[in-house]
Formats: sequence, C-alpha cells, structure tokens
Amino acid sequence: MCEVPRPPASAQAAGGDEARERHDDQSDEIDAHVDESPIADRQQQRRTHDVRQHDAADRSRLQRRPGAPVRPERYQLADRVAERKAREDARISAEAGRISRLADWQQRHRQAAFRVYRTAAGLRYLLTSSLHGPEEALIGDLFEATGADPAYRLLCRQQKTYRARLTPKYWRCGAARPPHRFPYEGAPHIAEMERWTAGYNQTARRHATCLFLVVIGPGSIAPEIQPVLAEHDRMTQAESNLPLA
Repeated sequence: MCEVPRPPASAQAAGGDEARERHDDQSDEIDAHVDESPIADRQQQRRTHDVRQHDAADRSRLQRRPGAPVRPERYQLADRVAERKAREDARISAEAGRISRLADWQQRHRQAAFRVYRTAAGLRYLLTSSLHGPEEALIGDLFEATGADPAYRLLCRQQKTYRARLTPKYWRCGAARPPHRFPYEGAPHIAEMERWTAGYNQTARRHATCLFLVVIGPGSIAPEIQPVLAEHDRMTQAESNLPLA
C-alpha cells in the first residue's frame, strides 16, 4: 500500500482553473479514446463511465463553492478512503468502549454470561446464563452500567418483557414503504400488504439484523433460553456476513 501526498493548499488555490482545464482535457481524451478505439473492451468503458460520473458529481459540489479548486481524482479518492477509514475506526473504538463497560459489570457478577451482537445502530446484549425480569434490581443495575437506551428501559418495565428486532427495518434494506398501517381496512388492504410483505421478504433476506461478535463471561446458556436464542440467531442471520440493516 502506498500513500498519495496531498498537494499544498496554496498550490491548490493558485492552480484551480488550470487544474480544472487539465482535468477537462484528460476526460475528453479518455472519452475520445474509448469511443473511437475499435479494441476498447467493455470493462474499460465501464471504468471510463465511472470516472465521468464521479467527475460530474465533484463539479456539482464545486458549483456551490465558487472559486474552489478542482482536486485531481487520485486525491479525491484518497480523501474518500481516509474518511471511510476514520468513520470505521471511530465506530470500532466506540464499540470497544461499550463492550468494556459490559465486561466490567460481568466481573462483578461472575456467573452472568452474555452474547454480544452488532446492529445497524449500535450493540445488542443477550444475557444467556439465567432468566431475570426487567423490574429486578440486578437488571436495573445492568442497564445503568451499560448505558442502555432510556426508551428501551421504559418499554421493558412497562411491558415486563425484552424486545429485540428480528427482521431489518424496511428503509434500511431498501424495501418500499408499507402501503397501509394496521389495522387494515378490508380485503383490498390485506391483499396489498401481502404483496408488499412478499417483496419485503425478498429484499430483507439479503441483510442481517444483527451480527454476533463475542461472548462475555463463561458462555453458559440456560436450557430454557437455548431455543429462543437459536431462533433469534436464525431469524436475524447473526452468523452470516451479510450487510446490516
């Protein structure tokens, strides 16, 4: 792997127009070569098409910033890669901090065992060693120590249960919006929702709702929890490498 150095800011500002003209000329030359060459293969054409698309997007952004210099494409690509890596590093660091808080709590309750999952919006912890109600002081302490979402805590106490989504949210996996809200009004609405559900299922199966990360504690699973855990992992596709949604 090599690093592409970023040009000095002064050089960018002074050579903005010239860089833009050189970039235009290079794009025109690439277009002409692909259009006129009898041996240009489809892969080269696709790469050139992608270059033009990225170039058009960059120009559109620059039109909103008069006088901004045009950076060569290799630097723009390096910027995007660096931004993506920074976001990924920040996510991993945040996850490690939250899992560390759970591990600290488990050290004070050595019999407790957890399975940790990554979701599209954060982390999910499943306590597998024993059953406990949401109103118990032990669970309240666990919620507090791990920084559980306040709305989730309230729902658990009010409904006297623990909720965990098993299927992706439709907007995260690219499915259409449901045509109706429950309760449905008559057979036409039911038929439309059945068609929507079929399409949603086709899209949702290409995504995982959560992905298993690690076990915290002894790894024990209570017999009454085992079948529920197995169904959870099957429906969420937790052991897959699918994208999260």
